[in-house]
Amino acid sequence: MGGFCYQVAIFYNLIEDFFNANKYFEILCNKLNEGQSCLSLGSSYSLGKGVRLNYSTAKQYFGKACDLGIQEGCDGYKLLHSNGVQ
Repeated sequence: MGGFCYQVAIFYNLIEDFFNANKYFEILCNKLNEGQSCLSLGSSYSLGKGVRLNYSTAKQYFGKACDLGIQEGCDGYKLLHSNGVQ
């Protein structure tokens, strides 16, 4: 199931339907602990793509991606932390 959901999320992302892409990324990140999806959510929240811009939420998702072994998540977390995001 995870692979199919990820492909659907990527499809929505490619056609720039970020709202629907994020719905699938949320399932994958929060229920299946899929690190790349957590990274994608961190990026979405840090850029305001399909969601309201929210650096604190972005930092949480970047942190989870980092915990799941995604180096880019660690980098995003450190950047937001160094800029004072709680």
